Amino acid sequence: MTGKENILLSVENLSTHYFSRGGLIKAVDNISFNIKKGTIFALVGQSGCGKTATALSILRLISKHQGKIVKGRIFLDGQNLLKLKESQMRKIRGAEIAMIFQNPVSSLNPVYTVGNQIAETIKLHQKKDAKRAYADTVEMLRKVGISRPEKGIRQYPHQFSGGMLQRVMIAMALSCNPKLIIADEPTSSLDVTAERAILDLLCDLKRAENISVLLITHNLNIVADRADEVAVMHQGKIVEKGDTEKIIKNPSHPYTQSLIADASKNRL
Repeated sequence: MTGKENILLSVENLSTHYFSRGGLIKAVDNISFNIKKGTIFALVGQSGCGKTATALSILRLISKHQGKIVKGRIFLDGQNLLKLKESQMRKIRGAEIAMIFQNPVSSLNPVYTVGNQIAETIKLHQKKDAKRAYADTVEMLRKVGISRPEKGIRQYPHQFSGGMLQRVMIAMALSCNPKLIIADEPTSSLDVTAERAILDLLCDLKRAENISVLLITHNLNIVADRADEVAVMHQGKIVEKGDTEKIIKNPSHPYTQSLIADASKNRL
């Protein structure tokens, strides 16, 4: 595939503003980027630069009481998400675009089993009966490396480690065969070993399932190792974007240069 046929997500001139007592906050300020099919695209920058606001804008989850998408277009496989009715958008979330949040503990309901929560997602989006949904849940847990998934579906979130919970979240994201996974700082709460395992898993799934991944992170070391392309965000704007290796080796913007300098102290 070449050209537009190879583009899964296209964000064009997107601006998202928040309204606070202190005044207007331009969380996302006229940004544009494309994510190709079957690739990992990293959105990198320090906290508060607008990365998560971008993800929430793509999913149209900006609270109307706090902010608003004021400009732009977001195309998923040629369909403008900003033109859809909310009822149509609900069918997109989870089914075509899934999100993995940085803190799986707060994202899962502690009073329901892991199996119940994944199965409910499958029943909602794929209209399968309970028996088939639970069979699919077992298969999803097995796919993401949960040992003894038949037992795992009966366990509660507190019975899993942080790394295993993140695998559960990935299983939930994969359960409806999405085209795009948005991973928002998916390893920030994990130790180095669990971090590596989760990133390996995302890379393996990208290759095996041809899924695109929007990886949101502040960690340029992760970007250098895992992302095909990268966009660097600073104060709501994208200041540099392109092939990851080229930007890491030859950054043109001072902000990117400072991020690389900071990352080099750790390993880069």
